[in-house]
Amino acid sequence: MLSVPPRRLARVERCLAAQEVTVLDAESALLAGMRDFCERHRVAWALVLEADAAERTSREWASLSKVAQAGMTAVRASVEAAGPAVLLVNAGMLARYDGSLTLFDELRESVRTATAGTAVRTVWVLVPWADAEKQPLLDGGAPVPPFGSQWLALSEEWIARHESRLAEGGNGMIEAKRLLADLRVRNARLLLPASTRGVGRRLRGARSRRRRPGGCRCQRGK
Repeated sequence: MLSVPPRRLARVERCLAAQEVTVLDAESALLAGMRDFCERHRVAWALVLEADAAERTSREWASLSKVAQAGMTAVRASVEAAGPAVLLVNAGMLARYDGSLTLFDELRESVRTATAGTAVRTVWVLVPWADAEKQPLLDGGAPVPPFGSQWLALSEEWIARHESRLAEGGNGMIEAKRLLADLRVRNARLLLPASTRGVGRRLRGARSRRRRPGGCRCQRGK
């Protein structure tokens, strides 16, 4: 896991995306999985919107769990299909439907036990978080599971150094190895813009794109 102050997110994303990794938008994968579940089970998307806006102690929110679980399954499948090295971005919405972030625990264990033939061997998660001393939070308060020595708060010096290397035409594989050396761990994991403000708007955006070719492509939260 990597953390960086929100104002530096765009710069860090450019540095990391330049490496030999597959960038995966977690929110888009989640919403696509939820929409696919609704289409297969003939659940009106309007009902999902109503349930999402309901109190979390309500029957409507409880009924949303199956749809959300289908979305989580889709995210996990997307990560496995994107390997061997994945840059997971825009993951804040995961915490909305899974406050304990069990998916992160599953990915961490999967990477820890990975072998040369494993589909996914590295997952990077970039967290927008300004405090380098306190545990990062997502979705307005969900704590990111601790990764021990696998957590690195990226400094301005780190960003500037990697921007300079990329400007000089640095090799992606070499830069990726340097990043892992900076982390001083065998495997890392990271995650990008995590804000889930405007969730209802993004869900409605998913509905409005249902008839567009190529499936749903949801916008990131601001």
